[in-house]
Amino acid sequence: MDQESCYCVLPQSLRQTIRVASARGSWLTDHAGRDYLDFVQGNAVNTLGHAPDEIHASLNNLAKRLLYCAPRICDEPMLALAQRLTELAGLARISFCGSDHEANENAVILARRWGAARGASQIISTRLDFPGRNAVGNGIVKTPYNDLAAVENAISRQTAAVLVEPIDSESGLSLPSPFFLRGLRRLTQEYGVLLIVDETRSGIGRTGQLFAFQDEGITPDILTLARGLGGGLPLAATLVQQEFSSMLEGGQLGSGHSLTMSAALAVLDTICVPSFLEDVAATGQYLNKGLNRLARYHLLGQVRGKGLLQAVKIPDGSARLLAQAALEEGLLVDAPRADWLRLMPALNVTLAEVDEMLVRLACALGKR
Repeated sequence: MDQESCYCVLPQSLRQTIRVASARGSWLTDHAGRDYLDFVQGNAVNTLGHAPDEIHASLNNLAKRLLYCAPRICDEPMLALAQRLTELAGLARISFCGSDHEANENAVILARRWGAARGASQIISTRLDFPGRNAVGNGIVKTPYNDLAAVENAISRQTAAVLVEPIDSESGLSLPSPFFLRGLRRLTQEYGVLLIVDETRSGIGRTGQLFAFQDEGITPDILTLARGLGGGLPLAATLVQQEFSSMLEGGQLGSGHSLTMSAALAVLDTICVPSFLEDVAATGQYLNKGLNRLARYHLLGQVRGKGLLQAVKIPDGSARLLAQAALEEGLLVDAPRADWLRLMPALNVTLAEVDEMLVRLACALGKR
């Protein structure tokens, strides 16, 4: 099978034309034996890198006695994960599904059920893109990120909820201005609407905190999780406060799988150690400093992000060409927009691997 066989697969934007044969930690190996350093990790999905021992052991142990029950039957991994996540997040109830889109759609469905009694179905979103694929397309009012006044002006009697990411992941990793999230929490309580916090990318240790909202000292009414939760297996969740939990009964998307629940428990066992999250924060600072050095030398723009979710501005709009040049240097980076390059390595990436990434990215920048 040659490289052209990749074109049998329906194309997605910026599909990289390498054929991966194996992967371990921060490294991929293609069919020809060439190694690639992966600073995308499935768009922040592989929390502990590729093929981590912790997840392998968890899956192997469970598969000997249980694979899958049924959507309406609780098994031990589901119950254990539900209890763990609700306690960690400070929320009461949880619904599992398979993707970030489903998790956010469930949040919107829940908010609209809650608002139906007073005729409120509108969702105000500060996200650049829609947070779901189906249910959320209608009745979404977009407001700029970090603009508290715009959100307040948009709230009306038809508003059911405000949806926000703690870090605006699709617009170059915009960080919240001081008091923005706390201001949203105050506004939503004042106007009697729900606050949905979308941590499908920033959650599960990515920023150096288990959940990014914890930095702001708030608790949302609804929380969505995905990507890093399953550590490489498809799993997402919608969590809610106790007073809205009855709205979760029936009608939501997805259910989850016993094996993915087991993988998520292995992820949480690993990252919910203070020293692990401290290392994520420290490695994120090391990565940020290295990117700033490259930005100054190569006349790039701002470096921003938090923990191991970092981005650098590419002022001439060549981010996608740069990502391709990096691939030629054996490095995977992400270009969500033409003017931003994004990096999302495994949370256990080493400082030596960060240094190697900087060398390869510098080589790619030198060839522009």
